Amino acid sequence: MSWKRLAARVSQPFNPQPSDQFCRAIRAISFLFALVLGLWLLMGVSRAQSFTATIRGTIRDESGAVVPGANITIQNMNKGWTRTTTTDSQGDYVITQLPADTYAITVQLTGFKTEVREGIVLQVGQEARIDFTLTVGQLEERVVVTAGAPLVQSENAMVGNV
Repeated sequence: MSWKRLAARVSQPFNPQPSDQFCRAIRAISFLFALVLGLWLLMGVSRAQSFTATIRGTIRDESGAVVPGANITIQNMNKGWTRTTTTDSQGDYVITQLPADTYAITVQLTGFKTEVREGIVLQVGQEARIDFTLTVGQLEERVVVTAGAPLVQSENAMVGNV
């Protein structure tokens, strides 16, 4: 390239306008970014909605003292699966992520009678509180309660829909 041609190119005015192809590319990238951001926000909203329930409670003995280390088993009455947990040092237990259905809860600890509560119906978003009082006896002795009082949600003010 000769110096004259180079000088002619350099002396041409600079055009600050982007090309049409560049503008289309920027619009496409902006659209994709907005689409991904929108989907991400929708996923966050859907995660905030709870389609499960929670059962929590405290296990005490007849004197009112908390019972740590008690074995809690929850059984889905319609599907048959079970989940287990153990009470903490304060006698509390929590079982989360339970699908809305009918359950039975069994509480066992050596030196106490086994306590069973059946027919516990959980609704979507419900946080049920189910406390137990264990009585002294053998594990083989069972106390079964099949018709309890309706569950009242006292943990929070949320209302779930079925």
